[in-house]
Amino acid sequence: MIRDSQLSQAVAAKLEDGNVRAVVRLLMSEDSPAEPSSDSLAKLQEKHPQATVRADDLPPSPQSRVYPWTSPKSVWWSSQFQLVLLEVWMV
Repeated sequence: MIRDSQLSQAVAAKLEDGNVRAVVRLLMSEDSPAEPSSDSLAKLQEKHPQATVRADDLPPSPQSRVYPWTSPKSVWWSSQFQLVLLEVWMV
């Protein structure tokens, strides 16, 4: 009964996403989700160990590059040019 409930929820979610291929895979599969248990948790932790590097240990990211030819005016002209191209393409 639990399997049917889980399956119907999964199928409904995939159908809402429009993922028909995943729905067919779910319906044709004989697999079932793992039951929550300490054994399942241990297997998952063994398969996916904690990261060995902390985010604080990573080097700082380079500052964003500022290109001298980029200015508010050039960005405005670029957007206007894109609009003109879009209008020409739509004709």
